[in-house]
Amino acid sequence: MDTRRASGPVELYRTKILGRNPPTQRQLHFGFRTDSSNSKFEWTSRLGCEANSRFVEEEMVETDGRAESQRAKPSQSGESILKRAMAASPETVSPQIARSLQATENVWRRIGAEHGLLTSSQVAALLGANSLNRKLASRRRAARRLAGVVRGNAVLYPGFQFDRTHARIFPVMEELIRLADANDWREEDLLLWLCSPTTTFDTNDRPVDHFDQPEAVVAAAKDQFEAEW
Repeated sequence: MDTRRASGPVELYRTKILGRNPPTQRQLHFGFRTDSSNSKFEWTSRLGCEANSRFVEEEMVETDGRAESQRAKPSQSGESILKRAMAASPETVSPQIARSLQATENVWRRIGAEHGLLTSSQVAALLGANSLNRKLASRRRAARRLAGVVRGNAVLYPGFQFDRTHARIFPVMEELIRLADANDWREEDLLLWLCSPTTTFDTNDRPVDHFDQPEAVVAAAKDQFEAEW
């Protein structure tokens, strides 16, 4: 097993498994990404944080519960879309992988419901610019001052990054993105970590709940991003 520097959402390590070896329970605990260019399977597992483990397991249980309740009344539109996506995949998708992906999708939807996932036009308006200035958000992102996530065919920006009172991006985001880049964390991993409970804080709060304490958030990020397993 090749253990490497943590590089995903919350206290995790990566291992690469060649071929089609069945995953262990730890590997299935959360997350799966496929590199189609070399048929390697990259498993991502969250470790070392009991609160984060509970957070993930709750998402998985909630997903299972919904799937069970919907068997009697399946969503035809959602079901047909899922069937087409699975049929188009060159790889066999296991139930565990499907549940893991759905759990992550549930988190993004919760982030959207709580904070908003803003379009480039909405970002421009929030920062006091003309809403037609769609390049403003992409330029801030290119300057590594703002993080975005691809949803559908667009890049969207979680609203917790913005200080709406002063019409600006929270300065702590630039430091967090710099740390993420230095430790090979993707933008979406950073954003998910910010919205996940962590034992770094006494009450197992999420880092996003402490944006009024930027030094504490940066210290927590440094501990997580630079952790080695």
